[in-house]
Amino acid sequence: MMIEFKNIRITSKHIMIVVSTISIISTILLAYFKLFNNQDNTDLTMLIFSLLISVSSLYLINK
Repeated sequence: MMIEFKNIRITSKHIMIVVSTISIISTILLAYFKLFNNQDNTDLTMLIFSLLISVSSLYLINK
């Protein structure tokens, strides 16, 4: 898939990189707020696993 607009080409790889980056940032922010609100550690563990999945997918996209 490729979108072209005024000599700017946006491929599906670019879209996936943006989505992965937003996912990483939002996961870090959620983990930060969960850590300082002293809530369940199970939620924090799931957020850490989500962060690892997002980082690995970003790495595989750029490879």
